[in-house]
Amino acid sequence: KMAFGGWSLKLLKILSRFKFLRGTVFDPFSYMQERKLERRLIREFESDLDVITSYLTVENHAICLELAALPLEVRGYGPVKTRAAGEMLAKRSGIYARLKG
Repeated sequence: KMAFGGWSLKLLKILSRFKFLRGTVFDPFSYMQERKLERRLIREFESDLDVITSYLTVENHAICLELAALPLEVRGYGPVKTRAAGEMLAKRSGIYARLKG
């Protein structure tokens, strides 16, 4: 944890006026590695939903539920989130093998 002085509140108030930049090419935080990972995970989850809708049967219902619940395992910030995402992606490939195999 870090301690900041009263000046930081003024800085945060100034930063709050630039919320309209979120999600645009002018968002300076969108280029951070963690944000790139988050966007990648969202795209992969969306593709997982497409796979689930095309492969879902009564027999593989449990496997599809397991695949759909994977993003819930990614929590935390920084290295904790990165490690959890790596573990989740490893589980994802195993689930895909069971689903398609």
